[in-house]
Amino acid sequence: MLVRLFAALLLSALVYVIPVTATMIDCPDTGGNHLNYTQSTNLYACGTTDSGVLGFTAGSVPFINASGNLTQNNANFFWANATVRLGIGTASPGEKLSVINKVHDATIPSSYVTSITNAENAVNKYGLVVGTNWAAAENFVANFGSYNAVGGAFTSYVAMKGDGGVGIGTTTLNSDSKLEVAGHITTEGTAPTVSACGTTPSIVGNDGGGKVTVGTGVTTSCTLTFATAWANDPPCVASNNSDFGGVQVVSTTTTLVLDQDGGNMASKIFSYICRGRG
Repeated sequence: MLVRLFAALLLSALVYVIPVTATMIDCPDTGGNHLNYTQSTNLYACGTTDSGVLGFTAGSVPFINASGNLTQNNANFFWANATVRLGIGTASPGEKLSVINKVHDATIPSSYVTSITNAENAVNKYGLVVGTNWAAAENFVANFGSYNAVGGAFTSYVAMKGDGGVGIGTTTLNSDSKLEVAGHITTEGTAPTVSACGTTPSIVGNDGGGKVTVGTGVTTSCTLTFATAWANDPPCVASNNSDFGGVQVVSTTTTLVLDQDGGNMASKIFSYICRGRG
């Protein structure tokens, strides 16, 4: 059988383009129908046996270098077949994909050590942009946001600092803060169930906070049963929106009871806030 090859298929399960200096090789049907490649000389030759790909090691991911030769760089590009892991920047990948050093969008300044974007327009790069600069005073572990390629400005959405602090909408955290938010905090969820609260009471909100309108009729207390039980009885506060009368609150992991010193609470409106605790 006459074998005519202009491209080489090397290293089982991987396909490579042969060096641009390669020429057409005819291996005779008898005595030399194996095409072998030697990496050090960048030459193909016919042989009577299959010598494999000389000069490459197991796990090599060959590529064409600037000279047009097929080569390898195991320290920076390595396939660990036994564990099915790919290493970039390492020959010892610890995960399915291990990247040592940077994954970077070339248009974003190198001070933002890592960046991965999945959408962009003429101005902004959107998606996930991680700005990490260990040399900076803020010592960010990661800073997620967007980068303006025209103005050169980075807008932070979530910043995680080396001391464990997290900023949402801000990168300036007080030294004693583990979480700071610039803007409103809104919680969502199912509203508690209202009982023993007069005739036809109503509620808007969720377990974390809301407003209760007490029903009609003589009513001295109002019980809210949380939609989801808290891990520990939450600290709660409540206010009387209808007059200046005080309101007492008693909370458990499952309920919040409002009581206006035994007075009639009929048709009054109360606001409440509950927060979880460790």
